[in-house]
Amino acid sequence: MATAKKNTKKTEKKAVEKKEVKKNAQGHREGTVRYLVEETFAKSPTVTVEKMTEIVNKAFPKSKFNKAHFAWYKSHLPEELKAKVQTPRKARAKKAEAKSA
Repeated sequence: MATAKKNTKKTEKKAVEKKEVKKNAQGHREGTVRYLVEETFAKSPTVTVEKMTEIVNKAFPKSKFNKAHFAWYKSHLPEELKAKVQTPRKARAKKAEAKSA
């Protein structure tokens, strides 16, 4: 019986300590690299590798974020966000199309 009381107290304590964590539309927690990358892509679909690396390293100084990480996060974006993101090739084609019109 004594052990049952101890377990109950621990469970109650854990329930009290839980805090509400802000999440983005895709359900990723605020304060993570993935959250930051997705929010940056949502705000600026034409963001470059260099700019993204700068943003991530500013928020997470110990991060080893690089071109490979950028490509991985970009390939794992939700479909609705992927459609908005422009690759450098698409951006150049869009500029060329605008000049010729």
